[in-house]
Amino acid sequence: PAQGFPADLSVKLVDGRYTDGRVVTANLSGDLTIKGPLASAPVISGTINLAKTVITVPEKLPGSLAELNVKHKNAPAAVRAQDKALRPAAASSGGGGSGLNLDVTVNAPSQIFIQGRGVDAELGGSLRLTGPASSPQAVGTFTLQRGRLTILAKRLTFTEGTVGF
Repeated sequence: PAQGFPADLSVKLVDGRYTDGRVVTANLSGDLTIKGPLASAPVISGTINLAKTVITVPEKLPGSLAELNVKHKNAPAAVRAQDKALRPAAASSGGGGSGLNLDVTVNAPSQIFIQGRGVDAELGGSLRLTGPASSPQAVGTFTLQRGRLTILAKRLTFTEGTVGF
């Protein structure tokens, strides 16, 4: 076939809905393109706009959770030393090769709701996903718009918060 099945496709999402059936439900729209040789290294690029998105914190968390990259501000020397000791050595990235590549921006200026296990919060922000689909790089920030945590009959109100990638 002609150089790996070259493609130049456009996809328009209008009032789409995604659900994984348990944790995430999202209403979305957007414009995506798929370009390049489909047989080796196509690139999906474009923008996805999230409308109402609900993330439900499950009552029981799965056994295999991804590690969070926590950055301490003004951490004491003992915490910095412990953090350094617990970090695994930098893994060498294996050879790339072919595969699907991403350059997608996800916009969600508001209405990302996190609910369950006493949490009731709303976030907004944007995220850009780039690189191979098998190991994408995420860069962006989501900012707390409102939030509460109810635990042991006490309600804590969050006044600010940021999640950065």
